[in-house]
Amino acid sequence: MMAHDIILKDNSQNRNSADILLYIMRLHNFMQTLEKGNSGFLNKQENSSNILNSILKNIYVIIQSINTNMKEEIFFETNEIIANLNKLSISGKILINKSSSFKQNIAGNKELIEASVLLLSLIQLDEHKLKFANIYLDINQNFFTIQTPNFIKYSPEQKDIISFRQSHKYIKRKKRFYGVYLIFIRKIVEGLEGKLKVYVQGNKYKIFISLPIKAENIQPATPIEKKSENILDSLNKKILIYSNSRYIAHKVENFLSKHKLDVDIKIKQKIEPIYPDFTKYGLLFIDTNIINKRMLNLLKKAKEQRVKFIFLDEKENKKEFSVEPDATLYKPFSYNDLVLAAESIFKKRKKFGADYIKENRILTHKKRVIIADDDTINLKLLEYKFKQYDLEVLTAKNGEEAIDLLEKFGADLIIIDSIMPKMDGYQAAKYIRSKRKFSKIPIIIHSSFSFDKHTTGDIFHYGFDDFLKKPFDNRDFEKIVKRYLLKTKKREIKKDKKQFYALYKDIDILIKKYAKNTQADLLLILLSDLKKELEKLKQNDLIEEIEVLEHLITKTNYIDSNLIESFTKNLKNYIGELGELVNSE
Repeated sequence: MMAHDIILKDNSQNRNSADILLYIMRLHNFMQTLEKGNSGFLNKQENSSNILNSILKNIYVIIQSINTNMKEEIFFETNEIIANLNKLSISGKILINKSSSFKQNIAGNKELIEASVLLLSLIQLDEHKLKFANIYLDINQNFFTIQTPNFIKYSPEQKDIISFRQSHKYIKRKKRFYGVYLIFIRKIVEGLEGKLKVYVQGNKYKIFISLPIKAENIQPATPIEKKSENILDSLNKKILIYSNSRYIAHKVENFLSKHKLDVDIKIKQKIEPIYPDFTKYGLLFIDTNIINKRMLNLLKKAKEQRVKFIFLDEKENKKEFSVEPDATLYKPFSYNDLVLAAESIFKKRKKFGADYIKENRILTHKKRVIIADDDTINLKLLEYKFKQYDLEVLTAKNGEEAIDLLEKFGADLIIIDSIMPKMDGYQAAKYIRSKRKFSKIPIIIHSSFSFDKHTTGDIFHYGFDDFLKKPFDNRDFEKIVKRYLLKTKKREIKKDKKQFYALYKDIDILIKKYAKNTQADLLLILLSDLKKELEKLKQNDLIEEIEVLEHLITKTNYIDSNLIESFTKNLKNYIGELGELVNSE
């Protein structure tokens, strides 16, 4: 049997774009069979070069046969693409993330967009042997964008292919083809007059595909989008995008390209970089990967000149910087995320108070501290100090704003200045203590008060639990944090860990049993319960493994024994660590 017979079992010339997923999957199956070392595919009559030529011949036949339909556009809902991909046998291995603007009706070549998503997935699965292919989908203006959200490490054999100096190659010792799927993608992008970009960073790379669609009059912009676009359209500030990644820099530039903006791009050099003059710009996009002490000093000076800046950060990055950005975009971010960030900076709004907090902050499960002080410098100093302990901080300018925040969001600790306009600390504490629901919340007075006027007894009489002198030293501050925040948190976590260990110490046995007997329904219920408990303990790695298993079982009804084995091993290691902790008490 010839290689091209494996890919295309029929010789019909009436193929159209609707057949393309079928032929790509046949190509994938052939690659898998070849790699297993079946001698029938590498005999004397058909060596690796002939196999490759047969594969390429069939790719060109497929592309040529659907060329007439390349620009045929139909209206469809974007979620139909994911629905069709979920019907494939490898759907459980394709993890798709979507931007907030993804769900809408568009006009375009649906089948070729689906093919591009599948091919980008197969590059990760077949060429890089990743367990799962990660794809990020977005709609940016009149383009459907498909990208690998994470950088992928490439081998030396792929270097020339990634740089397009070589189209493809076969590595005999690995029994693997490189570049075949990329050829297919390039043909589709070329036929649809789209864009294909490969961004390289060291020995890693990302692929970005942009295919034209029509979406301008299908779904009207939301009120938020309209407001945000007006802000960007009217922005007359010079903008700098500063990163060590050309991919990130050009992505931001693409998002800004529909607005008539003056944009500069600077890529940080590894050896002795010459930093730009940040004070010349009105808005900066700064990648947090390149921030160091020298840059922080330059950003401080820029902030003094009222320069606004947005950090481009990773979601898992918990590092705090001494200079606070005006907004943060977490990768991968969409166009809608960017315009919302711009709106939060340039739309005039109340700087402090409950209304601003309610509209702009994301509620978390962190311990929450409310600080009230009419001295902005002191307020910012306390805020910075508390955030170093990974605590959520809300700020107010007087007692009234502090009570407003408390009523809306609650708190685990209140730090309040003694003398403030409208309502001082004593009046605020008296009001808070009059409310039964707030009776257990610790209130700390922060003041440089005179002991002649207010004795320690008076402080407790007003309802304060403790006091923090102004100015304070680090030792006094740490005592407050440990006494009222960290101690309680530690006790709660220990209780959760004990309970989890008691309930789930032998859970790996039951998981393996359900998997072995292919009891998918029972396994899903068990995994769901387990995930809820692990969320309380913030075990994100184990939670991600469960979500992958759930996705695979739900979409394909298939239980992967290797994934089960890997997950139960990691779970057992974690439970073992808990056991040591519990038994040591």
